[in-house]
Amino acid sequence: EEEEEEEEEEEAFEGFDYVGELSDANMGGDGVPEKLYAMDLGAGSIGQITRMMGGAKNIICVGVNGVAECNDLRKSTSDIISEAVGLHNGSGARLLLVGETLEMMAKATLNDDVGEGLNVTHSCSSVALCSSLLSGIVPEGIKGLSEREPSEDDVMLVEDLAKKYPEEEEEEDDDDEEEEESEEENSDEDSD
Repeated sequence: EEEEEEEEEEEAFEGFDYVGELSDANMGGDGVPEKLYAMDLGAGSIGQITRMMGGAKNIICVGVNGVAECNDLRKSTSDIISEAVGLHNGSGARLLLVGETLEMMAKATLNDDVGEGLNVTHSCSSVALCSSLLSGIVPEGIKGLSEREPSEDDVMLVEDLAKKYPEEEEEEDDDDEEEEESEEENSDEDSD
Protein backbone atom coordinates (compact mmCIF):
# COMPACT_ATOMS: atom_id res chain seq x y z
CA GLU A 1 0.00 0.00 0.00
CA GLU A 2 2.86 2.36 0.86
CA GLU A 3 4.54 1.61 -2.49
CA GLU A 4 1.31 2.49 -4.35
CA GLU A 5 1.17 5.87 -2.59
CA GLU A 6 4.80 6.60 -3.53
CA GLU A 7 4.09 5.66 -7.17
CA GLU A 8 1.06 7.97 -7.27
CA GLU A 9 3.16 10.79 -5.77
CA GLU A 10 5.87 10.34 -8.40
CA GLU A 11 3.34 10.26 -11.24
CA ALA A 12 1.75 13.50 -10.04
CA PHE A 13 5.03 15.48 -10.17
CA GLU A 14 6.80 14.09 -13.19
CA GLY A 15 10.51 14.65 -12.98
CA PHE A 16 13.39 13.27 -14.94
CA ASP A 17 15.43 10.19 -14.22
CA TYR A 18 19.09 10.63 -13.36
CA VAL A 19 21.46 8.96 -15.81
CA GLY A 20 24.68 8.23 -14.04
CA GLU A 21 26.01 6.97 -10.77
CA LEU A 22 24.71 8.16 -7.41
CA SER A 23 26.25 7.51 -4.02
CA ASP A 24 25.81 8.66 -0.44
CA ALA A 25 28.61 10.52 1.23
CA ASN A 26 29.29 11.54 4.81
CA MET A 27 30.37 15.15 4.51
CA GLY A 28 31.90 15.45 7.96
CA GLY A 29 33.88 18.67 8.16
CA ASP A 30 35.69 18.37 4.83
CA GLY A 31 32.87 19.45 2.52
CA VAL A 32 32.09 17.94 -0.87
CA PRO A 33 34.99 15.91 -2.29
CA GLU A 34 36.60 17.25 -5.45
CA LYS A 35 34.86 16.34 -8.75
CA LEU A 36 31.67 15.34 -6.90
CA TYR A 37 28.45 17.33 -6.53
CA ALA A 38 25.97 17.41 -3.67
CA MET A 39 22.54 16.98 -5.26
CA ASP A 40 20.32 16.21 -2.27
CA LEU A 41 20.41 16.13 1.51
CA GLY A 42 21.16 12.87 3.27
CA ALA A 43 19.26 11.14 6.05
CA GLY A 44 21.32 12.84 8.78
CA SER A 45 20.57 16.34 7.49
CA ILE A 46 16.89 15.53 6.96
CA GLY A 47 16.72 14.23 10.55
CA GLN A 48 18.32 17.41 11.93
CA ILE A 49 15.91 19.65 10.00
CA THR A 50 12.80 17.71 11.00
CA ARG A 51 13.91 17.64 14.67
CA MET A 52 14.33 21.44 14.60
CA MET A 53 10.85 21.83 13.12
CA GLY A 54 9.37 19.64 15.87
CA GLY A 55 8.45 22.38 18.35
CA ALA A 56 8.14 25.25 15.88
CA LYS A 57 5.03 27.40 15.76
CA ASN A 58 5.99 28.92 12.39
CA ILE A 59 7.70 27.01 9.58
CA ILE A 60 8.90 28.71 6.41
CA CYS A 61 10.17 26.43 3.65
CA VAL A 62 11.88 28.36 0.86
CA GLY A 63 12.68 26.46 -2.32
CA VAL A 64 13.55 22.83 -2.76
CA ASN A 65 16.53 20.92 -1.39
CA GLY A 66 18.94 19.80 -4.06
CA VAL A 67 17.71 18.83 -7.49
CA ALA A 68 14.12 17.95 -6.55
CA GLU A 69 13.02 17.98 -10.18
CA CYS A 70 14.97 14.71 -10.56
CA ASN A 71 13.02 11.64 -9.42
CA ASP A 72 16.07 10.18 -7.68
CA LEU A 73 17.01 13.37 -5.84
CA ARG A 74 13.81 14.60 -4.23
CA LYS A 75 13.70 12.53 -1.06
CA SER A 76 14.77 15.34 1.28
CA THR A 77 12.25 17.80 -0.13
CA SER A 78 9.42 15.23 0.06
CA ASP A 79 10.35 14.19 3.60
CA ILE A 80 10.59 17.77 4.85
CA ILE A 81 7.27 18.77 3.20
CA SER A 82 5.57 15.73 4.73
CA GLU A 83 6.94 16.51 8.21
CA ALA A 84 5.97 20.19 7.95
CA VAL A 85 2.44 19.37 6.75
CA GLY A 86 2.11 16.86 9.59
CA LEU A 87 3.05 19.57 12.09
CA HIS A 88 0.62 22.02 10.49
CA ASN A 89 -2.25 19.56 10.58
CA GLY A 90 -1.33 18.02 13.95
CA SER A 91 -0.05 20.76 16.25
CA GLY A 92 -1.35 23.78 14.33
CA ALA A 93 2.06 25.14 13.30
CA ARG A 94 1.76 27.86 10.65
CA LEU A 95 3.38 26.65 7.43
CA LEU A 96 4.49 28.89 4.56
CA LEU A 97 5.81 27.28 1.36
CA VAL A 98 7.79 29.63 -0.88
CA GLY A 99 8.96 28.95 -4.42
CA GLU A 100 7.33 27.78 -7.61
CA THR A 101 8.86 24.28 -7.73
CA LEU A 102 8.24 23.69 -4.02
CA GLU A 103 4.62 24.80 -4.43
CA MET A 104 4.11 22.51 -7.45
CA MET A 105 5.77 19.60 -5.66
CA ALA A 106 3.64 20.12 -2.54
CA LYS A 107 0.46 20.21 -4.63
CA ALA A 108 1.47 17.00 -6.37
CA THR A 109 2.42 15.32 -3.09
CA LEU A 110 -0.83 16.40 -1.44
CA ASN A 111 -3.11 15.74 -4.45
CA ASP A 112 -3.71 19.50 -5.01
CA ASP A 113 -5.01 19.88 -1.45
CA VAL A 114 -2.89 22.97 -0.80
CA GLY A 115 -4.00 26.47 0.04
CA GLU A 116 -6.64 28.33 1.97
CA GLY A 117 -5.38 26.70 5.17
CA LEU A 118 -5.57 23.17 3.77
CA ASN A 119 -2.33 21.32 4.63
CA VAL A 120 -0.41 24.62 4.59
CA THR A 121 -1.21 28.04 5.97
CA HIS A 122 0.07 29.90 2.91
CA SER A 123 2.03 29.26 -0.26
CA CYS A 124 3.68 31.77 -2.57
CA SER A 125 5.37 31.00 -5.87
CA SER A 126 7.45 34.21 -5.87
CA VAL A 127 10.45 34.09 -3.55
CA ALA A 128 11.22 37.78 -4.14
CA LEU A 129 7.68 38.94 -3.29
CA CYS A 130 7.47 36.77 -0.19
CA SER A 131 10.93 37.85 1.00
CA SER A 132 10.06 41.52 0.69
CA LEU A 133 6.71 41.10 2.47
CA LEU A 134 8.31 39.11 5.32
CA SER A 135 10.99 41.82 5.60
CA GLY A 136 8.33 44.49 5.94
CA ILE A 137 9.08 45.95 2.52
CA VAL A 138 5.83 46.42 0.64
CA PRO A 139 6.28 46.39 -3.17
CA GLU A 140 5.30 49.66 -4.86
CA GLY A 141 2.26 48.25 -6.68
CA ILE A 142 0.75 46.84 -3.50
CA LYS A 143 1.76 49.94 -1.53
CA GLY A 144 0.05 52.16 -4.10
CA LEU A 145 -3.18 50.17 -3.90
CA SER A 146 -3.29 50.26 -0.13
CA GLU A 147 -2.41 53.95 0.17
CA ARG A 148 -4.64 55.45 -2.53
CA GLU A 149 -7.82 57.20 -1.59
CA PRO A 150 -10.84 55.07 -2.49
CA SER A 151 -12.91 56.38 -5.38
CA GLU A 152 -16.58 57.13 -4.97
CA ASP A 153 -17.42 53.86 -6.76
CA ASP A 154 -15.11 51.85 -4.45
CA VAL A 155 -17.21 52.67 -1.40
CA MET A 156 -20.64 52.32 -3.00
CA LEU A 157 -22.91 49.34 -2.44
CA VAL A 158 -23.76 47.18 -5.44
CA GLU A 159 -27.35 48.46 -5.40
CA ASP A 160 -26.15 52.06 -5.48
CA LEU A 161 -23.79 51.30 -8.35
CA ALA A 162 -26.69 49.79 -10.31
CA LYS A 163 -28.65 53.00 -9.80
CA LYS A 164 -25.66 55.13 -10.81
CA TYR A 165 -24.98 53.09 -13.96
CA PRO A 166 -28.43 51.85 -15.07
CA GLU A 167 -27.57 51.69 -18.78
CA GLU A 168 -25.06 48.86 -18.26
CA GLU A 169 -27.74 46.72 -16.65
CA GLU A 170 -30.24 47.61 -19.38
CA GLU A 171 -27.72 46.69 -22.09
CA GLU A 172 -27.25 43.27 -20.51
CA ASP A 173 -31.05 42.82 -20.34
CA ASP A 174 -31.35 43.83 -24.02
CA ASP A 175 -28.69 41.26 -24.97
CA ASP A 176 -30.56 38.54 -23.04
CA GLU A 177 -33.85 39.46 -24.75
CA GLU A 178 -32.19 39.35 -28.19
CA GLU A 179 -30.74 35.90 -27.45
CA GLU A 180 -34.16 34.63 -26.31
CA GLU A 181 -35.86 36.00 -29.46
CA SER A 182 -33.16 34.40 -31.64
CA GLU A 183 -33.62 31.04 -29.89
CA GLU A 184 -37.41 31.25 -30.37
CA GLU A 185 -36.98 32.01 -34.09
CA ASN A 186 -34.61 29.06 -34.48
CA SER A 187 -37.01 26.70 -32.71
CA ASP A 188 -39.88 27.90 -34.90
CA GLU A 189 -37.81 27.22 -38.02
CA ASP A 190 -36.89 23.75 -36.72
CA SER A 191 -40.55 22.85 -36.14
CA ASP A 192 -41.54 23.82 -39.71
